[in-house]
Amino acid sequence: MLFRSPAEAAPVRTPGPLRLVESVDPEFPSSLIQRLRRASLQVQVAVDADGRVTEAKVLSSTNGRLDAAALEAVRRWRFAPPGAPTQGVIDLRVDLDA
Repeated sequence: MLFRSPAEAAPVRTPGPLRLVESVDPEFPSSLIQRLRRASLQVQVAVDADGRVTEAKVLSSTNGRLDAAALEAVRRWRFAPPGAPTQGVIDLRVDLDA
């Protein structure tokens, strides 16, 4: 499975883009991923001044059964400290054919 995590998250309200420094791949159900082959989700994150994710919610998803695993992983991600609490939107993509 190829999981692409973003190098940067597009900012919603921030002085600059969030820069991802540590990520954990979501553990999607393998039987579902094999059937889907491709999937995408858009997750909004709130990040504290130290770069820790304090809140995450799915804005869109190609399959709702992927949401819980994506949120669990994203909540463990770390970003470079933005210096002030901020929000960003992350695009997650899975492509088994790549």
